[in-house]
Amino acid sequence: VPYRVHYTSAEEYAKILAGVTDKTVPVPNRVNLLGDIFALTKAGRVSPEDAPRVLKAYRNETDADVWDALSNLIGGLSTICTGLGRTAELDKLVSGMITPLLEKVGWERKTGETPKDRQLRTCLASLASQHCSSDKSLAAKCAEMTRGFLENPDTLAEDVRVPVFRLALAGSDPAVGEELWKELIKTAEKYETSQGCKMDIYLSLGYIASPALKKRTLDMCLTNFIKPQDFFYPMGGVRSSTAEAGPLTWQWLLSNFDACRGRVATASPSLLAAVVSSCARGSVTYEMADNVEKLAKEKELTSISRIISQIVENIRSNAALVARAKSSAIASPEFWQGL
Repeated sequence: VPYRVHYTSAEEYAKILAGVTDKTVPVPNRVNLLGDIFALTKAGRVSPEDAPRVLKAYRNETDADVWDALSNLIGGLSTICTGLGRTAELDKLVSGMITPLLEKVGWERKTGETPKDRQLRTCLASLASQHCSSDKSLAAKCAEMTRGFLENPDTLAEDVRVPVFRLALAGSDPAVGEELWKELIKTAEKYETSQGCKMDIYLSLGYIASPALKKRTLDMCLTNFIKPQDFFYPMGGVRSSTAEAGPLTWQWLLSNFDACRGRVATASPSLLAAVVSSCARGSVTYEMADNVEKLAKEKELTSISRIISQIVENIRSNAALVARAKSSAIASPEFWQGL
């Protein structure tokens, strides 16, 4: 277990954050600070509102390794903000940090770029797919790139395919999003489409903005559109697409559990575990943890009991984190307005 550093002097902490912003603090230390802040937040040793303040201090960050660490912190903050109903505020903060840098890095690979350049692009693109769906200009660009992919898959780098598809589906006007959703499905159904492309499409289809099409995406998991060994990927895509899609995905699973189980009846139990995980992971309420346990008991999921326990433990950990945050400044709109 790594040691964590808790800075108790507000004056010293302010100096460190100033050094983060102007990048005089070395990269390894900038990375370690991010790991410390969220570990201490989860442990209840610092106030939850410290995390977004630290995040904002990295607004000038350009190093790929630091951005990977930032991505982890943002993921943790996303859990908190989902439980608090503050995802729009977090999206605004993250979008403001990544959009200028993503424009500079670009979506296309360039001659002479380094592995760290590609690492940075991949990280920023992934964050954009989670936090920038309201950016219409970015969605339009991703829709254009998706159309280019549909004509020639080689036009889109594989390390940004999923973010591009997700942004195009989530942020485009409804008619455009539905058109692209249907075309991506057709591409996934083609025999000549590579397995890598198919997987990226499976992971992205659930990001379509329309709730009706999200439901159709889930229903397709029970058809020959997708093989049993892959059929849980679209479920996870729907679940992670928006905060509202979580309950939709779970209710769908409850209604279709026996059909899901039947698809993998002769396969490894790990596939059924992946179904439950894909439909429940990231949840932030004690009620949801109880629901998972109830399902496991009613359906006698003894063969995957260990994984069920891990899912439940993770959800309860998230719920405890959200409960602490509800009594802190991070829960108020005034905090985000003044950040």
